[in-house]
Amino acid sequence: MGVADWFTCFPGFALLTTDEPGAPLPAAGPATGAVCGSLTDTPGVSLRWPDGETTTAVVGPVTGLGPATAPERTT
Repeated sequence: MGVADWFTCFPGFALLTTDEPGAPLPAAGPATGAVCGSLTDTPGVSLRWPDGETTTAVVGPVTGLGPATAPERTT
């Protein structure tokens, strides 16, 4: 049994990925993908459910690396 088979045997399993705003979604194989959040400078992690409710999953700093900021773009 591969790791992917082991992970996906749990109901509700999900992976979160990050990318630039407007970037195409990564290939997800038999799974589906969707834009589901945004990076902010507010500490912690909140989950937004399909009905619009939010749940705080992590309170306070997540990585300890400081506030999230977008890299400067050069054109």
